[in-house]
Amino acid sequence: MINEQDIFYYVFFRHSISLDKINEIENENSFGEAINFYEQLKNNLSEIPDYSLKRKIAEKINAYSLQRIYYLFPDNFIPSVQRKKSNVLAAASSVEGAKVTSKTFTDGGNNFLIRAVSTAGITKMYIFSFTQSMVKNFTLILLPSMEKYHIKDNSQPLVLDKPIEFDSISIEFVLEEEKVEE
Repeated sequence: MINEQDIFYYVFFRHSISLDKINEIENENSFGEAINFYEQLKNNLSEIPDYSLKRKIAEKINAYSLQRIYYLFPDNFIPSVQRKKSNVLAAASSVEGAKVTSKTFTDGGNNFLIRAVSTAGITKMYIFSFTQSMVKNFTLILLPSMEKYHIKDNSQPLVLDKPIEFDSISIEFVLEEEKVEE
């Protein structure tokens, strides 16, 4: 089954997903809206150095201050086409039955994108970096409630067994000397 992460990788890093998933995405018309969404984002991005490169620069050059906190705010993208099939992706959907809601959050520097998908009392938060690097060892803070979730990496969505309401999100990276106790 194709999920939001597969669509993201299909648009941004097609070489990193299996040929079977590529074929399934290309042969299923219901993914067009999500693909268009990510293609629009990709077209609007410039070359962004990944976080690991920024960390290496900060280690070598004392005057370079590494950004550790990113604030993400709602993105008001409204899709122009409604899907009629029942695939559950983070784009708005006309699925019969369970109500699916989604919110998209981006930071001002186009470093990160988070899609929060809520359905049937569960919220999944997909965390994407606009570079191919995996995002590791960070804390996600939902604002204004200040709920915190430590995440080892973004290879899987954060799954919360409750619907959640929040206005914005911050991502705080944990430096090596500040390791979080698990």
